[in-house]
Amino acid sequence: MIKYLVLRDTQEYAKVSYLSQEEVKWLWITDYFDGPLEGMVEVAAEMFLCKFAEEVEEEADENWFRKYWIIKLTPVQLDIEIYWHQEFCKYVGEHFVCNEDGTRKTSGPKHHRIEWDKFYKPYKRNYKPDFTNNEVIGWCQL
Repeated sequence: MIKYLVLRDTQEYAKVSYLSQEEVKWLWITDYFDGPLEGMVEVAAEMFLCKFAEEVEEEADENWFRKYWIIKLTPVQLDIEIYWHQEFCKYVGEHFVCNEDGTRKTSGPKHHRIEWDKFYKPYKRNYKPDFTNNEVIGWCQL
């Protein structure tokens, strides 16, 4: 078992399997900047955390892509991720939920900014995940 802590610091992709875009389906995005940084994905009908590893920029712009680690969560961690996702949808919106094909929805119910604090205040206070000892099952690129 290769832990996230080891791969996060070494970037040794050869130690785990490469998963193609056909094998990895985005379910929702929890962090985003010019593309997903973190979120939940489905691989072989099981849910995993997908966490940004690095950006790779080749000579030509069309070869630019991001690499991600696919991390196995404990049942408790998975429940926590699902809970915060549901709270986000309830108070902020569904604009980071993905379509059936794994692409990000560009629209969807979005709540008024007044409601957002009902999510962000408890989230910032209570959400302190530690995935350093979790198993990395593979990596993918987008």
